[in-house]
Amino acid sequence: AGGAAREKVDRACRAAFGRPATEQEQAGAARFLTTYRAELGSGPREKADVQTWAAYARVLFGSNEFLCVD
Repeated sequence: AGGAAREKVDRACRAAFGRPATEQEQAGAARFLTTYRAELGSGPREKADVQTWAAYARVLFGSNEFLCVD
């Protein structure tokens, strides 16, 4: 992911998990964001960006780390 995307992923992990994103999470997020955006196809870029980041947020909210408390 580009620098701006890496910062967004880091902020999302801090908000959801209370910690920065790991390198493994950054790599996984980059793959997810690229693949999801490609699946959306053509259309307004701004709308696709919003949809892509919303989908990533749903992934975080559905994660075991978010749903379970140790």
